[in-house]
Amino acid sequence: MKKLLLIVAVIMVIMSFGFMAYAADWPQFQNNQYNSGIISEAPPTTTPSSASVHLEHGGFFGIDSTPIFVTPPSSTTGFVYVFPFQHIYECYRNGSNLTINASENVDIGGFQLCTPASDGSSIFLGVNTHFNQTKNKDFTTSLADWTTGSNAGSPEFSQATESGKTCAKIYENDVVDGDGYLEQTVRVPLASNVRLAFSFLQKYTGSAPAQHDVKVMVKREGTSTWNTIYTTSSAIYNDWVPVNENISNTYFPYSNQNYTVRFVFDYQPASSSTATCCFTDCQIIAQSMGLKKVTGLGTGTLDVDNNFCNLKESGQANTPLKYYQNATGSYLLLGNYTSSTGAKYFCINAANGTKKWEYTNGAPSGYYWAGAAVVNDAAIFGDEDGKVHVVMLEPDNNGNAVEVDQDSTTPGIQPYDINTSSSAHIRTTINYYDVPGTNEDKLYVVDYDGYLYQLNYNSSTHIITSGGAGVRASGVNYSTSSPVRIDDKVFYGAGGLSVSRISGGNLQTPVSIGTGIGKVQSSPVVYKADDYNYYIYVTENSSSGKAYCVHYYYDTATYDWKSKTIWTFTSGDFTLQGFAAANGDLYFGNDSGYLYALY
Repeated sequence: MKKLLLIVAVIMVIMSFGFMAYAADWPQFQNNQYNSGIISEAPPTTTPSSASVHLEHGGFFGIDSTPIFVTPPSSTTGFVYVFPFQHIYECYRNGSNLTINASENVDIGGFQLCTPASDGSSIFLGVNTHFNQTKNKDFTTSLADWTTGSNAGSPEFSQATESGKTCAKIYENDVVDGDGYLEQTVRVPLASNVRLAFSFLQKYTGSAPAQHDVKVMVKREGTSTWNTIYTTSSAIYNDWVPVNENISNTYFPYSNQNYTVRFVFDYQPASSSTATCCFTDCQIIAQSMGLKKVTGLGTGTLDVDNNFCNLKESGQANTPLKYYQNATGSYLLLGNYTSSTGAKYFCINAANGTKKWEYTNGAPSGYYWAGAAVVNDAAIFGDEDGKVHVVMLEPDNNGNAVEVDQDSTTPGIQPYDINTSSSAHIRTTINYYDVPGTNEDKLYVVDYDGYLYQLNYNSSTHIITSGGAGVRASGVNYSTSSPVRIDDKVFYGAGGLSVSRISGGNLQTPVSIGTGIGKVQSSPVVYKADDYNYYIYVTENSSSGKAYCVHYYYDTATYDWKSKTIWTFTSGDFTLQGFAAANGDLYFGNDSGYLYALY
């Protein structure tokens, strides 16, 4: 790597000091901004002991993202942080017990594939559904907050308590048709989708009403058109009916405007009857991809800022979050995956959640597990088209992302194409390797077809050139495992576990190592005991959900490199993600929602 000026080096050391204090932490995917995957303190090299705790799961919504490990500034105890699908958990190992120290609802649902990241005092979550709610804010149940009215009849309105819930109540006792309503004006924030949620309760005396419709209507500020976004004539009485509905884009242009929301009880009486309808828990929920910030680490109470960063984008946050610091501040990188064009990569200010820049590459659906490496002043990441992008950390004067052109012979700004004869996805994170004493460093990437590539990267010009053809082990045709280079060896998962040795500057054909290892989708953790002994840790994504330690060693009797599986641990369910490694422990989870510590 090009030698940096001393002043820059000093700045970087000062800014990264928070992590230096606890070098054993594992604060983000594959440990650091280079995605090294290397641990300096030995995890178990003999059959481990284990501890576990059940967190949460729902179907296959278990633990799908890799845990991280952080020692908060005010604590001497390190904690493992796990983000399954609805809560963030803070856990720690105390002897043979793995204990939940704190947890907090993140107000979302669905599987989460974005590995969190930490700045040492906060946890950042990239979420697939970001709720920006109006509940208990400007859309409450107090009758004083509502405007009341009627299109027919003479309904009465009150605040009441029905079946244990405080609610706004419409009472109809006219012999003519009743059409009472409650309405409020709310501001719907920018979002990719809007949902309506509320509960209603109907009651009557005497004969059952001939009509008892519940409707919800909206009108955008400055317009006169009312649109019905929900209606039901369900004959359910004396019980609360919950509603949670997606609302058509036709009714909300998602443009941060005010809307009047009207809840209507449309009632046609039978003879000698009265009817009531109560409304509560009324919410307009703006949804999009975004980030949440968790504070209170180590205090026993986690505080989630649900509105830290609303990216106002559809799709899923499917890449690991990558945290970095430089002279201008601290930032987070992530990309989204969509079912159409227009996916983006984002740089977010970690201090306040504002967007520093966004980058659109025009790939069919963007970024899936394609995390970034941060190298000096650039972010490097792959995409679904098999391209590698180098985007400068600082935008241009207009705030636009700046990509480095990798092909000056082709018009436009071109990324680097790892294989022009194939469009295999890159569903792995770039691994950066610093070659001492030279500007030309190395990047390692694995494509979806299981090919491992070595790329030359000039850290001064930011230009990528080929480091040779892609290589893969025999029988391999699939990989989502990010590679790890250590010395002259590159380890990665492809089918089982593979290693490619580097000879004469070139990758050699990978060989499978270890025995009995099934489908590895996780990224390896590597511990080097000495120049002749390496220990590699991976998980297996199968119904048995296994974890492995493989010893890769130089046999001085045969003068050859060999391997053997040292231990196997079975978790009992699918294990998509890999380990957080810290203080000699390994942490991972499975689809059943169990978190394990191996020590």
